[in-house]
Order: sequence, then C-alpha cells, then structure tokens
Amino acid sequence: MATIELYLENSYLKECSANIVSIQDRFVVFDQTIFYPGGGGQPCDRGIIKQGDETYNLLTVKKVDGEIIHELERPIQDINQTVEMQIDWSWRFQNMQYHTLLHVISGYFHQHYNALATSTQIEKEHARLELSFSPEIMEEIPFDQLEQSVKKILAQPHNVYTKTISRAKRRGY
Repeated sequence: MATIELYLENSYLKECSANIVSIQDRFVVFDQTIFYPGGGGQPCDRGIIKQGDETYNLLTVKKVDGEIIHELERPIQDINQTVEMQIDWSWRFQNMQYHTLLHVISGYFHQHYNALATSTQIEKEHARLELSFSPEIMEEIPFDQLEQSVKKILAQPHNVYTKTISRAKRRGY
C-alpha cells in the first residue's frame, strides 16, 4: 500500500492523523503523510509525530523505492495506535517561498536569454540556481540590474499554482 502524499494536494496542510503501515526501529512508513520527502533540490520537511503523551522529532523523510520513510529520533512505542503529524510550518513556508522564487528567476532568464535551469538547491538560509545558456549571452546580461528586474516581477500580483509532472514528462520522453 502506497503512502498517500497529502502535501501534493494541499501544501498548506499543517497537521493530520496517520496510521503506521510498517516500522523498523526508528524508520516508519505511514498510510498518509504531510511531510515532503525532499527531492529535486528541495529539502525534506521538518516536524514532529505525536502519539498519546509521547512526542517524536522527525529527523528525515525520504522516498525510497516508492515508499516514504520517516526517520524519527527514537522508535515509536505503540505500532497499533494512530499518530498525529505536525509540520514545522516556518520551515515549510520558507522552502515554498524559495521554490517559487527559483521558478521566477529561471523563468526570467529563460524569457530574456533562452537560459535553461539545470540544477537548484534550497539550503537553510539561501538557495542556488544553475543556468545553462550560450556563452556569448553573458555579455548581454546586465548583472547590476538583475535584482531590480526580479523585484519588479515579484511586485506584480501573480497566481501561483502547483501541478505534479512525471519524471518522464519533464525529460520529454
């Protein structure tokens, strides 16, 4: 049974209940999760799992062979009892903002310089974007005006929406 990825449908969901599907020491698979497992240059979510009076800190979340595995600081005591998941909202929201900003910047470079985003990485206090474009374009880019150009775009109202695209479709297969 695959874990229901609630974060794909509602990235603003901050808590939910879940049942344990499997457990191996500190590594747990639930029937559903609000925690993004990381990927594509974006870090995994942070948060806590509560069960009764016990609170477990979430160390990492990874997707391995289609399973979303939650690593906790210590093993859960009762594998038959429902848990409550609570996301670290400030961390999630910061990563959502970085993610959107990277799309805006890469879109700007694609529109103006036909550049393609080749890699991104979101860190705790910054994000990185790698672009690929022809070397002669470097001469045309007004680097001293880039920040103002992006701020001008961000000052305008835009609708932001999400959609999930398969890896095969992203690669054009």
